[in-house]
Amino acid sequence: MKKFVFIFFFLFPLAVPAGISAQTLPVKPNIVFILADDLGYGDLGSYGSTKIKTPNIDKLAQGGSKFSQFYANSGVCCPTRAAFVTGRYSRRVGIDEIISISGTSSQKGLAASEITIAELLKSKSYKTGIIGKWHLGHQTQYNPTLHGFDYWYGVWYSNNYNGGQIPLMRGTEVIENPADLSMLTHNFTSEAVNFINQNKNIPFFLYLAYTAPHAPLVAHPDFAGKSLDGTYGDVVEEMDWGVGQVVAEIDKLGLRNNTLIVFASDNGPAIANAPQGGSAGPLYCGKGTYYEGGIRVPFIANWPGFISSGRTVDKIGAIFDLYPTFAKLTGAALPMDRAIDGQDLSSVIFGNGERPDDDIAFTWLSKNKAVIAGKWKLMTQSSGGQTWMAECGMVSNPQMLFNLASDIGEKNNLSSQHPQLVSFLSNELTAAQNSLNQPGNQPPVANFSVSPGINALTVNFNAGASSDRIGTVSKYTWNFDDGTSSNSKEVSHTYSANGKYFVTLTVEDNLGLTDGRLYELTMPLSVTASPTPPATKSPTPTSPAGKAGDANGDGKVDGLDYVVWLNNYNKTVTTGAAGGDFDKNGKADGLDYVIWLNNYNK
Repeated sequence: MKKFVFIFFFLFPLAVPAGISAQTLPVKPNIVFILADDLGYGDLGSYGSTKIKTPNIDKLAQGGSKFSQFYANSGVCCPTRAAFVTGRYSRRVGIDEIISISGTSSQKGLAASEITIAELLKSKSYKTGIIGKWHLGHQTQYNPTLHGFDYWYGVWYSNNYNGGQIPLMRGTEVIENPADLSMLTHNFTSEAVNFINQNKNIPFFLYLAYTAPHAPLVAHPDFAGKSLDGTYGDVVEEMDWGVGQVVAEIDKLGLRNNTLIVFASDNGPAIANAPQGGSAGPLYCGKGTYYEGGIRVPFIANWPGFISSGRTVDKIGAIFDLYPTFAKLTGAALPMDRAIDGQDLSSVIFGNGERPDDDIAFTWLSKNKAVIAGKWKLMTQSSGGQTWMAECGMVSNPQMLFNLASDIGEKNNLSSQHPQLVSFLSNELTAAQNSLNQPGNQPPVANFSVSPGINALTVNFNAGASSDRIGTVSKYTWNFDDGTSSNSKEVSHTYSANGKYFVTLTVEDNLGLTDGRLYELTMPLSVTASPTPPATKSPTPTSPAGKAGDANGDGKVDGLDYVVWLNNYNKTVTTGAAGGDFDKNGKADGLDYVIWLNNYNK
């Protein structure tokens, strides 16, 4: 019964235009995910480009939030796309390389046993469509219409296959062969607009996967020669036009306040194709590698009234995180018979929370390549396995450690200065690999809080926030970076001197899988000197008195306040309205939701 009440309150307040009563609220939001192909981190105006004009995508960023540290799940397209549609590491899915048009990999594709995001949303009565590039197998059994998508218009694979002579599909039928590459962006855009129009009265999920700006670059005549960055810029500006057409249709139909729009790229720019490749901006290298230029990508989320406008989010995230995030937004239950490696980003996108698990691993052809934990990154090899990316340089270092906060261009290898971090992150990579050998088990998530102890050199650590979606956390191992450790869930530790310490927690579940979390501690502990401790929910600042339903103190009652209430739903609250307890009865419950709803947008 408790679960039923939670779902009721979660689904109904997602979109509340002013003046609409609770009885007429839409039950589920529409979701549009737009994925570019080989777009670089520095190829959008909102990410620093001065040569390429992208006003429509930039407008989404201005009216929503852009992420500065968001990752594709691979340095190339197929693994990232597999991770997105399944919410799982691509190696777990069996697509850990590029699916070619011939050779051994040409027989690979998405297994029927995988539960795609489309299938998950169909369980909540969504109409699902993919328009554009699939590239998760081009045999008949891999057709996206057999994997939960009600509609497909697009191409099987990249537009450079077979010398650019590729078929254009609608469902299971070839409708043009070869496809006119100069018309693909226009055709994809037109089909997307039609899909939205045809499904305007029901919840829909649209996966719009442009082939642009993947080479070969062929711009539509209306855009050819128009940009300041050659044909590459022409193609990107045409794609931006397409995004603008899609958003305009959503606006015209009055669906904007009930539609989440997300934009990203599948990997970094193909700089090896210069001048037909893009720009990684301040990042090093590009597509095919696991340097930042190959995997850090633009990411923009827009939903008026629910996502703060003009915000830059510096929290970590990855494309496979969209699977559990979309599931939570729609009330779809995650499958419990398999690991879902992505993490729910709701509290990050809609508030000021943290990604539940602070690290993301990267593999290529079953080999560990890199792991990122917040600002720290460990690389085991410089290349992603692509010989055509050799211009980024091969190094003799078996491991490279970078502080991405101070060295976004990955120029300074700090592995010799911080051997304890190298050891910890190496263990994290090993743990990620080990989890792939237990297909029915979900690795735990390490998390803990930090608070001052009885004196200036004493700190209290509490691992109670650690969790395990499928199993149970059975073991806790602390390393305090001063030669001491502990196996307690909660521990009070006293340091002998002031200084900086890298505190780590490793948790183990009942089947032997592990996960770790890193925390940089500065002693003596103070609010200003120490980093923000890991959190699983959004912070709740004090709300001004007299504004019922305003949890975050910004003077408005909007979707961000709802997220605060949701994160604390059915929990004891000691901070009053700042924790979603608007009637101050010590609990965030349904009565508080009614207060929020009655004051929404006022």
